[in-house]
Amino acid sequence: MALRLAVIGAAMIFSGAVIVASARQYESTRSIAASRDAFEAGDGATAIEEAEQAISATPWSASAYSQLAAVQYRTGDNGAALAAAEEATRRANLNDSYWLQLSDIQFNSKLKVNAYISSLTARRLNPNSAYWLNKP
Repeated sequence: MALRLAVIGAAMIFSGAVIVASARQYESTRSIAASRDAFEAGDGATAIEEAEQAISATPWSASAYSQLAAVQYRTGDNGAALAAAEEATRRANLNDSYWLQLSDIQFNSKLKVNAYISSLTARRLNPNSAYWLNKP
């Protein structure tokens, strides 16, 4: 009987954790979309705020950091964009798109050697990417 109650209790705790994680992921996805919409509408401050909300909801998510980096970069805050892009690559170091984003920000921040290394990392991770195949 005790084993049965323990199994039921563990299942309930696991189910609760799944529900909480799903809700946080939904909030992050919604905030990233809101950030993109705000930026397209010309509201950089709200775009940054929504990206930060996505990070708050899912601090483990590289996509939230990538969105923040994109908005910061496009609003001219290269230093903050660089930090956010680096964080995205730390959280998902096998995703070539985050390395390409980092490379672009580094290049425009006059960090050309770092940009070249990030670009090579992206190419090594995904040599068949359309990004490389469409280059002259």
